[in-house]
Amino acid sequence: MSEVLMSRSSEMGEENSQNPITSVIIVADKNRCPHGFSAITKTYDEQGDADLWRESSFTFFSRPVRYLAITRDTPQNTIGAHVVTDLCVVKDSDPIPMGFIAIDYTADSKEKALRKKYLCVRTVAREAVVDAVGEIILLSKMRKPPRNYSSAGEVDGILICFKHIVIPSSFGMTIPRSRSAGTNVLTIKTGLKRGVEDVPFKLNPLVESTMVKDK
Repeated sequence: MSEVLMSRSSEMGEENSQNPITSVIIVADKNRCPHGFSAITKTYDEQGDADLWRESSFTFFSRPVRYLAITRDTPQNTIGAHVVTDLCVVKDSDPIPMGFIAIDYTADSKEKALRKKYLCVRTVAREAVVDAVGEIILLSKMRKPPRNYSSAGEVDGILICFKHIVIPSSFGMTIPRSRSAGTNVLTIKTGLKRGVEDVPFKLNPLVESTMVKDK
């Protein structure tokens, strides 16, 4: 599985032409991300390990690790696609903010995702918004987010930051392949009389005779 290597651009606030993030998960093994997901393994500011479970009581080879992973994929039929619009970190003793979903467990091993905290994600139907989260970075040294980024909160010394982007107009708005691009699905056109489950469609004789007279 490919890894997300966040490289510093010449301008931290530079906008990238890209699709929004559609889902965020946490994994215990960066090499076992679900299909379509990429792990964020490096911090943005120091290019160090972006592990979210820093525990010194274990040896390097046995200690648990946690990595954030993202995807920009949408289902094949993208009608009804959702996008990530907000992130926040809360203590595990605090209530989950309204409209958010907490990531409780790792996607690959079903273990506890984080220690004493939850990463909470808010997703919204694509057609309801014009912008969404387009980039997530992790900071190990900087205590404030770069320009145009917002802070979601801190996990084990790692500051999680995200940036909103304008959603490309075509993203999540694909017309299903079964429909013609130029067809208004709410209009019945001449020659498109269809029945249900291959049952021939037949007009009421009175209506049909009226249509013939009008021609």
